[in-house]
Amino acid sequence: MAPPAIARAQVGDLLRSPQFDAAVRARTVGDWPMAVISQQVENAIAGAGATTAAQIVTSKIKAGKFNRHQELNAERLRNVQDALDYGEVLIEPPDSYDRQGNRYTLIAYYEDDGWWRHVIEIDQRQLLLKTVFRDDRRDDVMKRKGLVIVRPWDEDRWQQRGK
Repeated sequence: MAPPAIARAQVGDLLRSPQFDAAVRARTVGDWPMAVISQQVENAIAGAGATTAAQIVTSKIKAGKFNRHQELNAERLRNVQDALDYGEVLIEPPDSYDRQGNRYTLIAYYEDDGWWRHVIEIDQRQLLLKTVFRDDRRDDVMKRKGLVIVRPWDEDRWQQRGK
């Protein structure tokens, strides 16, 4: 696999392409690469007890999510890498709440015009971006049992991300 810096640049180029904009408009973003996890996140996934062979987060957003989350657009999807690198990062273990089931989930938050949650399912072979949405229930998420805080929210870190 390519070193993360190279992979990040390649993913970033793809997400800034007209083809990506067209895929978002057509609601066909499944299988697009969205971000590359850092060594810190990779270590946290393993430390939480999850297993994955992936470093690249791939979209698995179904067309119906665009109907459910009207603000889901290309610009919001382009923020996945920043959310993982500069935002708050959490790992939900299996059964941390009623609908969690038997899977680990990586959550990356950032605050802009409210909290934005990026939900990434951790699979043995893949990291699957399931949705991005404005989340007014962040305080409830922070109370879930067994939640692993990989990196807490820091407004200064987010503001200094180089944008």
